[in-house]
This record gives sequence, structure tokens and C-alpha cells, in this order.
Amino acid sequence: MCRVIAYLGEPLLLDGPLFAAGNSLVRQAVEPRWMSLLNIGGFGLAAWDAGSPEPDRPYIYRTAGVPVYDRNLKALAEKVRATAAIAHVRGVEYDPREAVGPQNLHPFRFPGARVALAQNGVLYRFAEMRYDLLAYIGTELARHIEGTTDTEWVYALVLSRLADPFGPAGAEEMAGAVCESLRILRQVRERRGIDRQSAVNLVVSHGSSIVPTRSARTVIA
Repeated sequence: MCRVIAYLGEPLLLDGPLFAAGNSLVRQAVEPRWMSLLNIGGFGLAAWDAGSPEPDRPYIYRTAGVPVYDRNLKALAEKVRATAAIAHVRGVEYDPREAVGPQNLHPFRFPGARVALAQNGVLYRFAEMRYDLLAYIGTELARHIEGTTDTEWVYALVLSRLADPFGPAGAEEMAGAVCESLRILRQVRERRGIDRQSAVNLVVSHGSSIVPTRSARTVIA
């Protein structure tokens, strides 16, 4: 399964949460307590530094490799002090149909967008409902979708619920966009007769605030 961490606060050296801590993200990726098999499909990071030039634009780092072997990531983590960060280790199924590559790595942040998003979870039978979501996603956002993950589509859906998908958004607006997106997902799943529980745990941030959500509902109450 995926692993994700989010941080917001005083400048923090990323080496701690990514590598040095006893329960660091990289340690969780290679020593999962509740799993006997590893299924790492890559690593991604968005880190904001309030003291850097263009503080609204985060450092972005993605690799389809295993983060524990990534010397570049380790060197970066030992230098960058972030005031906000989302880091994600992607978990994938052992299946030859699974697509592993940079286009499927979290956090997602379309060119020009302020908001980034990562997910822990998977939408069951997503392939059947994927194109139903186009009715709710703006054309200018849909054209940025490159990968095959449900998360990238959820990200485009969330951005489409903002007043300006490429402009600033406060915590309340981001939270509202996430809640409305989850309602749309439940409606689409209901129309498709998809009633198996699916976890959609999201972390959304623009560097000044973070909105985490946990959802496992399948149909509209």
C-alpha cells in the first residue's frame, strides 16, 4: 500500500521525516509492520520553503526507483528545510498490467497550479468510471492528465471545484473542493453500481495550509 506524510510548520530539515526518524517514510516503505511483501512503485515530494524565491512554487522531486537507494534524494533531504511538504511512496499491485513510471507519481501538481495532492487508497473498478468524470473536470485541466492512476483524475476533479484552478486557494476553499469531489465520486460510483468500499485518503496543500481527509464511504447516505 502507499505511504504518505504531510508537514506544515517551522522550517524542518527533511532528512528527519524521510530518513532519520525511527518511523521515517523511507523506513516504512522498506520495513512495513503489517505487510510481508514490498510493492514500491516510486517516490514523490513537494516541499515549500517560505524563504525561497517564489515561495508559492515548491521543490518537486519524483523517481520511479526505490527511495532507500536514492542518493540524490538523501542529499536533497539533508539540505532542504521545508515549511510545508507532502511526500509519498507509491504502492502498486504485483500485476503486469500495472503502469510504473514518473507519470503516475504523487504528489500531483499540474503546470501553473498552486495546489498539490497525494492519495493513500484506491477506487475500486476505477477504469469503468474514469471517463464519467470528464463531465465534472474542466477541459483545460483534463488535458494535463498524463498517467493511469485514479489519483490524478481525483486531483483534476478537486482543482475543477476551485474558483480558480490555477490561482490561490485558502484552506476552507480547498476543503470544500475536496468534499464536493468526494460527493461526485460517490454519485458516479452509485450510477455504475459500484458498492465495494474504497478508501480515498487525500492530502491537499498549497504550502500555506494543508487539508487532510479520510474517506471510505461507497454510496450516498
